[in-house]
Amino acid sequence: PLEAAIKAKPTAIKPNRYELELLANQTFKSDEEMLEYASHLAKTQVPYVFISCGDQGAYAVSADHIFYQVPFKVPVKSTVGAGDAFVAGIAYGLEKAFTLDEMLHTASAMATAAVMTEGTKPGTQAMIDYCYKNIQIRKVR
Repeated sequence: PLEAAIKAKPTAIKPNRYELELLANQTFKSDEEMLEYASHLAKTQVPYVFISCGDQGAYAVSADHIFYQVPFKVPVKSTVGAGDAFVAGIAYGLEKAFTLDEMLHTASAMATAAVMTEGTKPGTQAMIDYCYKNIQIRKVR
């Protein structure tokens, strides 16, 4: 399904590492190998590739830049909906014309707040603000 979606030329995709490996038809031996593949996608097929890595953080990749969301530990009540919250953060960032690092920061805060709630409840604005303030984004290149 991800391969078919890319043919529609979306602005952004958000696979997790496993989904990206399926798309690449290979197992990445390192984050560098994964980022090299994501950079190729960003240069040739989809402008923004966001890779969620669960409690290992997340990456945002464009043709020119790569940013990394440093893992931020919070009490996890449910992971249901975290990916959707991440995508909502990307969509919000695209709507507001955020930079790549700002999109990653916002998406990460929304997803992190979501895992702090029970079931499918979204994080509150206060939780999102707390996460945003405490999440670190580092430039990889």
